[in-house]
Amino acid sequence: MFSGIAAVKMQNLGFTFAAVLLSMFSISFGLEFSGTYSCYAQYEMWDATTNGTLQFEFKTSQKEGLLAYMDDGGQYDFLELKVTEGHVRLRFRIGDSAQTILVGDDVNDGEWHKVEVIRNYKKTELRVDSERKTGSSNDREEKTLSSKSDLYFGGIPRSIRLTALALPSVMFDTRFKGDIRNVFYGLGAGRWRNPTLRHTEGTKETPADACAQNNPCLNNGLCISGDSGATCDCTGTGYEGEFCKLVSAASVASFDGQSYFTYDLSKKPISTQEDAIQFEFRTRNPDGLILQSGHEYDYVYFGLEEGDLAFSMNLGSGAFVGQVSNNGKTFSDNEWHKVVMTRKKQQITIEIDEMLHDEPITLNGRTTGAYGSFTSDEIFYVGGAADPSKLYGSKTATSSFVGCLKEVKYTSNSLALELSTLARKGDDFISLTGNVEFSCKEMDLLDQTDPVTFMTPAAYLAVDKWDAKMAGSLSYRFRTNEPNGVLMYNNGEKAMSDHFAMELLDGYLNMILDLGSGTIKLKCHKNRLNDGEWHFVRVEKFKKEGSVRVDDETMPFRVSGDSEQLDLQGSLFIGGIDDSSTSKMLPREMWSGMLGYGFVGCMRDLNMNGKGVDLAEVARTTAARDIGLYCESQPPQCVMNPCRNGGICSEGWNRFVCDCRSTRYTGETCYEDAATVSFDGTQYMRFIMNSESRTEAEDIALRFKTQRAYGLLMATTYKAGQDTLMLELDSGKVKLSLNLGAGVTELFAGESLNDMEWHTIRVVRKLRYVSLAVDDEPPVEGSSVPSGVDIAGDNTILEFSEIEVGALTEDSREALFNAPSNFLGHMENFVLNNNEFFEMAKSGTFTNILVTASFDNTDDQIISDPVTFKSREDFVMLSPPDTYPVLNIFFQFRTVDRDGLILFNDGDGNDFLAVELVDGYIHYVFNTGDKTNVMRANTVTRMNNNEWHEVTITRDNRDRQVLKVDDATTKTQPASGPRHIDLTENMRVGGVEANLYESLPEMVQSKSGYLGCIASLDMNGKVPDLINDALNIDDVRKSMSRGCEAPNKACAPDSCLNRGECSQMWNDYSCDCDMTTYTGDRCEIRGSRATFGRDGGIITFTYPEGERPGTHTDKLALGFITKSTDVVLARIDSIESKDYIEIEIDKSGALFAVYNMGTDDHPVGNPTLKVNDGKYHVVRFHRNGANATLQVDDHRPIKKTATGDQLKIFNSQTFVKLGARGGSSDRRKRELERGFSGSLQGVHFNGIKVIDLALSNDERVQVDGDITLSDATMATEAPSVPRPTTPPMMPKKPTTSVTSLPTSTMQPATTATTIITQSKQITTEHYTTTAKPISSAKPSTQHAITTQPVRVTEPMEATPTDDDIYYESGSGCNGDDEDNCEGSGTGTDEKTPKPVKAPKTTPMMVKTTPSVTTMPDMQTTTVKTTTMMSTAKPTTQPIPAVTTPMMPEPAPEGSGNCEGMDDEDCDGITSGDGEAETTPAPAVRTTQRKETPPRKTDPAMPEPHVETTMAPHKTEPPVPQPESTMKPDMGAMTTKSAVATPKVMKPGENTEPMHPKPEMTTMLPEEGTADGVGKSMASTGGMGKTAMVVGIVAAVCIAVLVLLYAIYKYRNRNEGSYRIDESRNYSYGTPSNTVIMPNANGTLYNGKDNGVNKPLMKKQDSREWYV
Repeated sequence: MFSGIAAVKMQNLGFTFAAVLLSMFSISFGLEFSGTYSCYAQYEMWDATTNGTLQFEFKTSQKEGLLAYMDDGGQYDFLELKVTEGHVRLRFRIGDSAQTILVGDDVNDGEWHKVEVIRNYKKTELRVDSERKTGSSNDREEKTLSSKSDLYFGGIPRSIRLTALALPSVMFDTRFKGDIRNVFYGLGAGRWRNPTLRHTEGTKETPADACAQNNPCLNNGLCISGDSGATCDCTGTGYEGEFCKLVSAASVASFDGQSYFTYDLSKKPISTQEDAIQFEFRTRNPDGLILQSGHEYDYVYFGLEEGDLAFSMNLGSGAFVGQVSNNGKTFSDNEWHKVVMTRKKQQITIEIDEMLHDEPITLNGRTTGAYGSFTSDEIFYVGGAADPSKLYGSKTATSSFVGCLKEVKYTSNSLALELSTLARKGDDFISLTGNVEFSCKEMDLLDQTDPVTFMTPAAYLAVDKWDAKMAGSLSYRFRTNEPNGVLMYNNGEKAMSDHFAMELLDGYLNMILDLGSGTIKLKCHKNRLNDGEWHFVRVEKFKKEGSVRVDDETMPFRVSGDSEQLDLQGSLFIGGIDDSSTSKMLPREMWSGMLGYGFVGCMRDLNMNGKGVDLAEVARTTAARDIGLYCESQPPQCVMNPCRNGGICSEGWNRFVCDCRSTRYTGETCYEDAATVSFDGTQYMRFIMNSESRTEAEDIALRFKTQRAYGLLMATTYKAGQDTLMLELDSGKVKLSLNLGAGVTELFAGESLNDMEWHTIRVVRKLRYVSLAVDDEPPVEGSSVPSGVDIAGDNTILEFSEIEVGALTEDSREALFNAPSNFLGHMENFVLNNNEFFEMAKSGTFTNILVTASFDNTDDQIISDPVTFKSREDFVMLSPPDTYPVLNIFFQFRTVDRDGLILFNDGDGNDFLAVELVDGYIHYVFNTGDKTNVMRANTVTRMNNNEWHEVTITRDNRDRQVLKVDDATTKTQPASGPRHIDLTENMRVGGVEANLYESLPEMVQSKSGYLGCIASLDMNGKVPDLINDALNIDDVRKSMSRGCEAPNKACAPDSCLNRGECSQMWNDYSCDCDMTTYTGDRCEIRGSRATFGRDGGIITFTYPEGERPGTHTDKLALGFITKSTDVVLARIDSIESKDYIEIEIDKSGALFAVYNMGTDDHPVGNPTLKVNDGKYHVVRFHRNGANATLQVDDHRPIKKTATGDQLKIFNSQTFVKLGARGGSSDRRKRELERGFSGSLQGVHFNGIKVIDLALSNDERVQVDGDITLSDATMATEAPSVPRPTTPPMMPKKPTTSVTSLPTSTMQPATTATTIITQSKQITTEHYTTTAKPISSAKPSTQHAITTQPVRVTEPMEATPTDDDIYYESGSGCNGDDEDNCEGSGTGTDEKTPKPVKAPKTTPMMVKTTPSVTTMPDMQTTTVKTTTMMSTAKPTTQPIPAVTTPMMPEPAPEGSGNCEGMDDEDCDGITSGDGEAETTPAPAVRTTQRKETPPRKTDPAMPEPHVETTMAPHKTEPPVPQPESTMKPDMGAMTTKSAVATPKVMKPGENTEPMHPKPEMTTMLPEEGTADGVGKSMASTGGMGKTAMVVGIVAAVCIAVLVLLYAIYKYRNRNEGSYRIDESRNYSYGTPSNTVIMPNANGTLYNGKDNGVNKPLMKKQDSREWYV
């Protein structure tokens, strides 16, 4: 039928498409012929041998054209019809005789003409419309026209050879162009049939054919197209009416299995040698008595047995028994079948459906013996009997007929009985039993019962099994709109042996049947049936064959193998499956059952083997759950949005269905929390199947959340084979591996899924088709057949015995070539074939589920296999990781240490990789072969807070290196050079060998190993055991331990007494007691005490010359007991300015702090709080620029915010005085003023413990007066066994302090380029930081920074802080001891500050230090410095402490200046005693640095070596010095030069006020200072102006020369060239001793290897990346 489809694709696509469509139908519709070269239509053979009729209609406007042709296969006989010259010509040949008949005129008029060819042996008649002619063959011997070919219309296929044609010239006849319709073959007795159209070319369906558009004829009525539409010919169908819909009532009767009628032959007996029986029947029941008459020796019988027609007849000497099937089908197909039996003596012939088939079904036979007459005077039974089994001739008939019978006739030579007509008329010899209706009801309404509704997928009904061992029928109706569900299922004696099932899958109806020798799965209808309408289904089986009828479409089937019996046991389950283990052993072909889909919808009219089953009654009697005794369609349910928490709603049958698989919830409305399972990298969940599972379809959903790029999600495993379905994470993607026994198919989906976000996976497989989808991305599809592998038979089946989640067993790992690592993270909503496995596991009711994973809160961090590094010398050596071509490294760490090397791996050439902690921040340093890059994690806080943190290093799909620390991500630009890091050496974890630190690549800053815990290390999916897999396992086992040993002593609220600040260390903690006035390990010991007698006294600490700091921030704490008033407790003075800080008690007994940084006096205190009560009080004072905070005891801190233009730097701190202010008019005199009486305790100023130093006879401290000193004593809160104390002034740990202002008070400021140098760690663990100037096109600010002893680490509970460095507004200066600094007075600048990342630090002092630093305890330390560059302007504001401070930090000060100068002698600056002047300050300032101040002024003394520094935007006042030099305004340039000695004023001379003029001013020290410095002196105005001009000119010239020299050196250096893209705010690498200042947005540093460890290639460039 389809043999010529491949050749159909020719010129005319419209005709070709029609040909393909038409070839699929057995009914021949009207065709339009194109008349092209290859145009034709091929119909099935017309049997015209002796008698037969051909009829069709045509329409054309052509005078020539072949209408039809057939022959005997190329021998002699043929028949040809054609249009020629407006006539229809028939030529035919029978034997040796050929005839031609010409009929009709002008048939090419474009109108329809009817042609009929009638064969009758030698005669052949041609009719055209109403005209007819007959021709006769002259061959005396032949009278039949041999028919062996198909009937061709319009032309002959070009593929036929001429020698195969009886009339070869027909090949060259003109092809017909026009329309042909209503092609019929006659069946005799006025009946016709449509021939099958086998093939066609060059044609298309004609629009003039009404039957082609819509065939209205039913019950095999013949559709005839006419000009006015379609009409139906019902001849011989047994139906009548316009569409052959009504059964002819004259001869039809319906029987219900309990009804029948009889005819009494006792009054008219039968005795005949020839007779005939005729009847037609229609039924769905495979068994039943149709008719019977006779006695023991003479009888006749017709019935249905297992769908076959059974017959037996005995004439008295032996019976003839026969049984015939319906061409492999059953006769119980609800179609009409006609049976005609004729007998002549012993010869019997039975023909069935002779008019419906080319060859009717025939049964021939003979009765045995010599008798040939049939005699009967018994009852003639029609349709049944009271007990059919007792009638003769019926051996197996046990039931009456159910269905319709019509035209039941018995005829003989002496008797003719129209039994159906007689019964309808009520003949006297007819008896009716039961409800015999003389009409034929539709068979699907005979057993109509009440419907039932299966309301949930779990609902089902159980009825008796379907008994269809050899034959049987089953029918029902159903209605639903859901695409999946089990309609019915009946299993066999053994699990997965014989079975029968019907299911809906994706809306299609399927039947699954197995007779024990092989399963067939039949798709029963071409359309989806989940349309909400009623559909009728009928299944018929006879032995190995059968059919499934769905509505009006029938699909035949045949079961393979030898078995013919269907051996079913148990119950037939309707609508679902029960929970018993036997029924759960479902056939793998039953996908809806394997996927867990129950039927939800309506069902009714179940009939098995002709017996109805009332499902509603079954539901009532069994009290079935979730079964409704109705069938109603309700409105849509999803319009009310019933699904919560992001669930997806879909319409079901009178219900809504929520898909919760993409949410964290479950339940009917996605409202219940889903079970969340946490895996720590060693845990697993294992589901052991009760028996081996064999599936052809899987539907899997799974949600996961992880930060590890590799790990097993789930896998099915099979111990007896290689079958597996495995989901895993591979380099951040989901990988699906499917092996059905013949090879592995792999699919990948998603990208960077290890982001600690929830992701949903969906896998769907059906046979060889499989798809993988992640989240909302389109699914990735594939075939389970690997390329190049020949899959046979059962390779669509997945066999498994276990499901393993999170980790594989050792046996499973060994069976896989490359087993994935274990999973670290969280999972939920694991659903496989509708089984919610995690919910099952959590319920704890299943014994076949093994669980070591935990059902945890997803917010809890998962730590896998932690190891503690207890010593900086500890490290683990592992085999080299394979980082080519992918890179994915993940680990977790926990520490309280700021610095340490975590990972290091060397490679080929310049390649290496390092991860380290630098000042509490993660740095990732790497080289791919062309340059070294440093990435700094842009985390908000430091990582050394004793919390677990996660680090991920990877290369993304754009070849960017990605560093992720917790939630902070830093990325580089896409690589332009080599992309891969080729690591060939062993990986070192926790550090390296001690002798390798100095040879590490330059940008690796670590000089010691890591101290803390490391866990969950994953290197490209390989998860090493840090102890057992260590190459240096002996060393590791001695010094390291499993688990994370938390610090032995952790900070607690009572760890530090007296408000000391607790700082956590790894195995201990330390207490910062600086602001408590106590000391000791826990601040439990009272500080050293100075008792001032009634005569008073003073303790003075003097900073050595050259070490007098200028500070932006000061901290002072002291305790006291007194009853005095109007006294000074402490005072800090400067020898070079009027800057001071003073703590005093006024005359009323209230305590105040007064400070002045060169502008105004700022008092802060509470006048109502009296402290002269003889009780112990503690004072804490903190200054930040021009603002300050004062706290007394536990009272609320008092904040002071200065307004207006204020200076902020305390210049050149010189004296720290306790007990008195000093001189009354001259602060450098030792005379007491406002002397104190009482005791001072625990005095602490900027790290200096003055009383402790006095007790140790420190040469910098002088004690005068009535003072008694006593050592520290134990406080009452002290523990019984105090710990050793730390010597005063010794740093607890080397730290670098860089201060910054709180971000909440930042204002814009101009940006200057600043170089900051930071020292390396040295033997005494002391740091010195020195500032150096750098030439720039813009003025730059010079700062010198020195670290002070501070607490080791930050406290445990961190406040939200920012580690950006911002710049203050106002004057635009960071220090007020610089020159040419002009304040704007507005508090804002034009430029917005750029934040620069810097570590949070402790307070510091600003000063200039040489490379050799003298400590307070007289230790001398040589410092190795490292220069750091930042393009942002620095500040010296400290970051707030991490723990709750004793008192809040003072707010940043507002704008303030003294018109550019910061000095006590500046006009308008207060003198410290409350008196203020308003004279503007001069514009030039000179300072001198000497190691020992002279006792007197000598005009002849040689000029000192002077360092001159200029600052931008700010003018400074002159400071009194023994000898001074002028500092011209030269921007950021610093020069050293000798300047002429200024004129010295005589003692006692008055100094005139200074004005902001560019004139030379020389000052001498005042008389009476503590170090004996001489008095100040002033120069005349003329000399000042002249010196000013000369100095400026000289300085400018020197600056230009130095700048030109620097440019020359820079352009000609041999380190290689560097490109700086200012638009990206890059920083460039500096020489080998240089470290780049961290930036705020997560930085990446570039630099060169120092060449010690290995030769590096010359770097092409150095870049700094910003996120």
